[in-house]
Amino acid sequence: MSQPHFKQIRGKVTPGMLDISTASAPGDPASRSFVQTTIDNSLYGLDFKPSVRVATTGNLAALSGLIVVDGITLLAGDRVLVKDQTTQTANGIWVAAAGAWARSPDADNNGEVTAGMAVSVEEGTTNARTTWRISNTGNIVLGTTNITFQLFSSTYYATPTAQNKNMAALLTTNDFDLACNTGIAATPAQGSFVEVKVNGLTVNVGNGVKTGEAYFSGDSGTTARALNAILAGDKLYWVGSAAGYQLDTNDRVDFVYVV
Repeated sequence: MSQPHFKQIRGKVTPGMLDISTASAPGDPASRSFVQTTIDNSLYGLDFKPSVRVATTGNLAALSGLIVVDGITLLAGDRVLVKDQTTQTANGIWVAAAGAWARSPDADNNGEVTAGMAVSVEEGTTNARTTWRISNTGNIVLGTTNITFQLFSSTYYATPTAQNKNMAALLTTNDFDLACNTGIAATPAQGSFVEVKVNGLTVNVGNGVKTGEAYFSGDSGTTARALNAILAGDKLYWVGSAAGYQLDTNDRVDFVYVV
């Protein structure tokens, strides 16, 4: 940064105006506009586009018509993130129409579809309130490059239900005993997982393995469910000896959905 200069006024030495429009060293002062611009230009290297109404959850047979996408019936003019095509060169942001769809005007040429392109989704059973970014590296040529998207962020909140709060534990005496009669009330929403608490203390739950203090299973405890694959109805099983203690009917169990 430029150094402050001094000037003499009526016999007094006073500092000149300090330039804070730029900063180059960690201790340099900087204007708010400089800081905001720097953040905007460097945030994950992303090129955000205006949001889309919905995003696909699988391959679409044809990019045409006012069809249902992720539980939403499209209207003409709706922006759609197409991210799951078998022919990946067709992925991108499209505008729905009664006939053939067209790529969105802000993402219809090579200069607008970059490796940093990101977009948020407004509605949908699965993808509402998620943000996706292109996971490609290097230059993208529309119609030629296979375009892939990855989940960048999610604010899809799952709400615990009354059925999964303050549940009575069962008496466990052996490894892999059923820990609670009540199963998961609802499949956790995308981007969330289930945390188990016993008497208010968090329990170490095995992720697809019958270790830790407990695990979820959909087949009467025979196999452990991966945490990102838990389904409605899955029940909790206790690994008593590995945990070093057992449950009894005075213990209380909670399933908490965490985003």
